[in-house]
Order: sequence, then C-alpha cells, then structure tokens
Amino acid sequence: MKRLLSCIIILSMAAVMLNFSIIPSSAKDDNILIAYDKEPEMTLTNDMVTIHATEPIDSASLILAGYVAGTLMNVNIRKVSTDSNLEIKETVSGFDDADMVKAYLWDGIDTLKPLCTSKEINVTQNTEQPKILIVYFSRVGNTDYPDDIDATTSASVVVNNGGNLTGTTETIAKMINTAVDGDIAEIQTISKYSTDFDEVVDRNHSEISESTIPEIQPLNLDMSKYDTVFIGYPIWATTIPQAVRAFMREYDLSGKTVIPFCTHDGYGSGNSYTQIKNECSDSTVLDGLTLPAADIVGKDLTSVNNRVKDWLTGLGIDVGGKEMDGTPIKITIGSRTLEGYLNNTPEAEQFKAMLPITVSMVGYGGREYYGGISGTINDSTEGKLNFENGDITYCPTNNTVAIFYAQTSRPNLTMRVISMGMVTSDLSVFDELGGNEDITFSLAE
Repeated sequence: MKRLLSCIIILSMAAVMLNFSIIPSSAKDDNILIAYDKEPEMTLTNDMVTIHATEPIDSASLILAGYVAGTLMNVNIRKVSTDSNLEIKETVSGFDDADMVKAYLWDGIDTLKPLCTSKEINVTQNTEQPKILIVYFSRVGNTDYPDDIDATTSASVVVNNGGNLTGTTETIAKMINTAVDGDIAEIQTISKYSTDFDEVVDRNHSEISESTIPEIQPLNLDMSKYDTVFIGYPIWATTIPQAVRAFMREYDLSGKTVIPFCTHDGYGSGNSYTQIKNECSDSTVLDGLTLPAADIVGKDLTSVNNRVKDWLTGLGIDVGGKEMDGTPIKITIGSRTLEGYLNNTPEAEQFKAMLPITVSMVGYGGREYYGGISGTINDSTEGKLNFENGDITYCPTNNTVAIFYAQTSRPNLTMRVISMGMVTSDLSVFDELGGNEDITFSLAE
C-alpha cells in the first residue's frame, strides 16, 4: 500500500513539482536552513535513498530533488514516517546521473522545510543487458530410448554418427543459442513418454482432450533476467505439446517478448502459434519459425543454420553470437572448419605456443569432445567444475583438452577444468560427429 501510494503521488504531482517555483532550480540558489538542529544524514545508493533523521517525522511529504552540475534534473515525492530507529528507506528513480540530492519536508501547499543534502552518492548505471532465454521441449530428454533406436521414423529425434540422440527441436534451439548467446533450458516432464510413437500420440491426444497439464521438472530460472524468451517444440496433433503449455503457465512471461519455433513432420505449425498467443496474452508474441524435420535429419545443417540466422535478423535480433576477446583460431574437423579464439590466460598462451596441434578426441556424454596432449601446460588459474557451451578447456588432472558443446543432465564436472577460449561457430556440428575425431587447432590466417 505504501509503494502504491508513492506511485500515485509521483504520477499526480511530479509534473507540478518539477516546475514548482519554491524548489530551487539550481543547487546554489538554495540557502539551506536546516529544519533540525543537526542535519540528518542521507545516502543514495543506486535506487535506494536512506535518511537517518535526528527527530521523528510523522507522516510527512518528503520531496527529493536531484541535481546535475547544480541544475535540477528530477523530483521524487514520498509520504514518509520514521520508524523506531529514526530511519527512512525509500526506493527512488531518475537519479542515475545525479551528483547531489536534496531533501525537503513539504506541507502539501506551499511551504518547504529543507531537511538535508546527500552526504554520499553511489549511483551506477545498470549496464547489464537483459538476457535471452531459449527453452525447448523434445522427445529426447523426455523418453528413455534404447541404444538401438531407429530415429528415422520420428520427427522429433535425430541420431548422429556418434550414436548420440538429439531432438530436431533441440538442434534448432542450439543454433539459436549460438547465434544470440543466450541461456538455454529443456522442458522435461516428471513422467517420461513412451518410446513407442503411437503411444506418445495416444497420450498426447488424451492430455489435450482432458485438458491435462503434465507436471514438469523445475527449471530453476529467474525469469526477471530475461526480456526475450524463445519457445521451441515439435508439432504434436497439429499443436503444442501439453508440456509446453505447462511451462507457459508455470513461469511468468508477462511483459516479455515471446518467439516460438517448431519442427514438424509435414503438418506445418498447425494452430500452435495461436495457442502460444492465447497462453501468453500479456506478452508480445513475434512471428515464429517452422522447419520440416526432413530438412534436419541426416542433412547438412549449414543451410538450416542460415535460415535460422535469416529469421533472427528479420526479427531485428543481433546474430553476432559470442563476442571474441583474444587470439582468433580455427578448429578443423575433417572437411569442417570452425572459428574460435583463445583468451589471454597463462594456460591459453601456453596452448597457443603448441599450435598447430592435432588432438585425437573422444565424444563423451553428448556434451564434449576431449583428448590428451603430448605437451604439458603449467596451470596457475583457478579452474571450475562446470562449463559454458563452446568452452575450450584444459584439465590439469589428466592433461587433456576439451571442447564442450551442449549442456546435458550432467552439467557438473568431476575434475577441474580451466577455460582457455571459445568456439564461436555453430555448435550443432558436434552432434553430427563420430565417437572419435582428429581435431586440429591452429591460428586463424
């Protein structure tokens, strides 16, 4: 109620007070006559003002006037009272550039009593850009498949040469993530789906007809970090899987930009985009991307990746991908050449001195390729037990270099790794590789 009252007062009075002649338009014009024998102490840190009063203040109107180089820039008005500690804490706005803030008590008519001047200002601009989230649903991750699964009959599953399962929707999600450098998360249901596609169809039809929303695993997402959310899924029964609906109902997407994308086996997007808009009525829903599974399964993904980037560009989204900060390198795998960089850490400098180097690498867990090197790297950087997609790392425990390309259900590592750089090209190429690959690292020409 207190915050609501403050907002009402600000909206109704701010325009008046900005031109209110009794508020000094210049800091120098105000000959302070402190209302108290001793001036209260006021500090302003980012969007929080704190006043330590020397006498009780009982339900008074507090006016905060912010100045830049002595000129009035903004006014905030609050109805305040001191607590038992004679302290006032209020959230304020519009003082990002202020170098002085003055506080006044106002009688609501035409009398101001100067109260205090800020003793300390520690206002910093919030330069962190809102992040992008890519969330997707796929049969992979929601089905316990046997090792000999034949994925060619499914629109939702791809098997690469290494035998690792990847959903078609997951493949597109990873392309988007590489292009926009966002966070990625998979929607997983508590109850797994059958390996029999007909049974999956029957269950999905039943969930739709009975309006059943399956329970999903918690994603532990702080949605306040994101202003744009991509939502991906395979088309089931010409619409979205109910698990996707569960996500949209469990996580607050109001005020965000929601962008759907889907893969299908000949049905197009069906009515899924309409359903997304219905579920996200308080969001801005942009045009989605619809891709046939036949364009993904067993195909060269370069053209698909270009279509994804063209779509993102058409939406006005920067597809620069991960920003390079170091020495450019190229990573050669057979006929494929990827781009990346090595950073400026001591370990990366030692590895750079070894280039060009070909490492016999083994695929592991659908998340990484790793292999031993003949030379040694003296480690002085504190390592980590997790990874980012695209990480090029060194593990001092077993003297191996690795490329991590996909977060999985096992994101935590058992051995410490040290980041040396990053692959900046599309990481979905690793889903197409065999179990063993010779990977050459060399300086970019």
